[in-house]
Amino acid sequence: MVDSKESFAFVPEGEKIGEARLPEVTIPEGKVFKGWSEKEDGSGELFTKDSKVEKNITLYPVFEEKKNTPPVINVEDKELTVGDTFDPLEGVTATDEEDGDISGSIEVLNNEVDTTKVGIYEVTYKVTDSQGASTTKTIYVTVNPKQEVLNEVPVIDASDRVLTEGD
Repeated sequence: MVDSKESFAFVPEGEKIGEARLPEVTIPEGKVFKGWSEKEDGSGELFTKDSKVEKNITLYPVFEEKKNTPPVINVEDKELTVGDTFDPLEGVTATDEEDGDISGSIEVLNNEVDTTKVGIYEVTYKVTDSQGASTTKTIYVTVNPKQEVLNEVPVIDASDRVLTEGD
């Protein structure tokens, strides 16, 4: 028996919870439905729809905080040489425990890398998951000078020649 205005249900002995007519449960913001409990504070045994009831019980909905682990940006510092090309998103990925691969959501907040000049530059990334948790990560891109070859070994380009007297 369920009073649709109530947020609890009575389940007769011998019935499975899923067979009982349970009330519509309004899930509070930031929470997820966990199951049903005999105790209003949710501290008792947790029942699911497949739990068989061994006595007449009144059940109350149990909620828990919605888990939202911040995403992770996977990128490391980089070293380039003057004249190299630099794509700040190349090889950068982002993963989220709840959403999986969210690499397509990566934003570049700061990128002042100038591959025509030697220096150390910052690149800052940001990614936000579907529940609003975000992460930023800054890496350093080092642009090194071109290595000029000093004191090359000479190359002699010659072929065998036969000389005859009088030439």
